[in-house]
Amino acid sequence: MIILIICLIQISISDISSTLIPNKILIIIVIVGFMFLFIMKKNVLLHMGISVLFIGFFIIINLVKTHSFGYGDIKLVGGLSLFLNLTDNIYSIFISLVLALEYIVIFKLKKKERFSFGPFIALGYLPFIIKEIFSLDFY
Repeated sequence: MIILIICLIQISISDISSTLIPNKILIIIVIVGFMFLFIMKKNVLLHMGISVLFIGFFIIINLVKTHSFGYGDIKLVGGLSLFLNLTDNIYSIFISLVLALEYIVIFKLKKKERFSFGPFIALGYLPFIIKEIFSLDFY
């Protein structure tokens, strides 16, 4: 858990400062995700399928609307989606998008202006990953 939080902080800092999400950190998240699946005795194939579903969804969005999301953001969603079921993944993405939209409105970003989405993904996923790890129901 601590490793995951450190990775998400590092990703957020890197994405804000350089708009890049390092692949080395994404690989660590995927490894931790698979360790979580095995330790918690989750259905690995199901969670891999959910991850592929979300990666495909964001790639399709990128193909329809060019540069909607960076590929680092897409890989981050893919890695984090290993931890959650389909419903919690949808909630996490929704929260990430709402937080990003609030940021855009508050800071009055222009339509073509780029911003880092990684920190919003981290904030959207983290509460649900914590819930999953500690098996708490809070919604």
